[in-house]
Parts: sequence; structure tokens; C-alpha cells
Amino acid sequence: MSTVFQEELEEWFDIYSLTDPTRREDLQVQGLKDSIEYLLDVIEAEVQLIGAKRMVLLGISMGYAVAIHLLLASRHTLGGLVGMSGWMPFKRQVVEAQNQSGGVESFYANVLGVSGVEGGDRGPIPALVMHYEDDEFVDVDLGVNVVEDLEELGMDVAFKRYVAGGHWIAAPEGLDNIVAFLEENVWI
Repeated sequence: MSTVFQEELEEWFDIYSLTDPTRREDLQVQGLKDSIEYLLDVIEAEVQLIGAKRMVLLGISMGYAVAIHLLLASRHTLGGLVGMSGWMPFKRQVVEAQNQSGGVESFYANVLGVSGVEGGDRGPIPALVMHYEDDEFVDVDLGVNVVEDLEELGMDVAFKRYVAGGHWIAAPEGLDNIVAFLEENVWI
């Protein structure tokens, strides 16, 4: 049940405000926890089939927000991250945890209640962040902030900013950029 809209919505987690995702972060905890725990199991199974370096997480909006946390929470060094029109929930807490002795593991255990996270230094993971300036749901400034946050967490980030297109995948240039990213970083 969406807290803001008071109706059932298809969403990865509840959120109070996309203008300021830090408002009422408590609403995001359970959905993020459930999503991360479920998808970490999926990642584990897929890694056995194709290997970690060939796995890239891709998401739009909330899916991208979850993908960022999956990349950080996975015990594997995955091949990369592609995200569109997103933001990073709990960014301040994650960055602070990364710089403390417990690392990101402490954030996932203490804030989200996700156990078994084995973070650590994975080296620079390539990431492609894309955002439209006219996105009507997630402000482009949140996308810019994601770039800075991911870089602070040690990722190698490319940012593509598009003028018009709303809250979706930029076509054809966005799709071309995704293919080029995969060719350069994963399909080597």
C-alpha cells in the first residue's frame, strides 16, 4: 500500500517523496529489505550459471535504486550497473558506513536488517547512469547526485544526460549507450 497515494501500486518499496527521498526513509526499509534479500538469492543462482563478471544489474527508477543496493550488498564483484531515472536511497548512511570499520555490511545489517552481506573492496565497478532533464517523476539532480555517490563508493561512472524523454529509456541514443557500455565492460 502506497503511503502517499493510499492505494495498491506496483513498486519495489514504499517512498514518501521523490522530490526529497530522505523524507520518511523509514517507509523504505521493509520493501528494500525484502527486495534485496529476494534478489540476492537470484543473483547467487545466476552467478553459478554465467559468472559474476558477466552479470550487469539494470534498472529504471525504483528498480535502479534497488540495483544500486544489490550491487553493494552482493558478495560477488559483478560486471557493472546500468541505471536510468533513479536515485540512491539511504545514500548518506551508505557512504558513512563505507568509510567506517564495519563497511557497507554494517548499514545492511543495522539499518535494513539484511544479514549475510559480504561487501568489501571490489575495485572500480563500471556504471552507466542515464537521466532525462525533463523527467517528471525523478528530478535530474537526483541522477547527478547518484553519479557523485557511486564515485565516492569507488565505482567508475559514466553519466549520460538527455534533454527530452521523460521517465524512461532514451531511444535510440540511450539504447545505443547501453550496448556500447556492455561491449566495453562486459562482452569483452
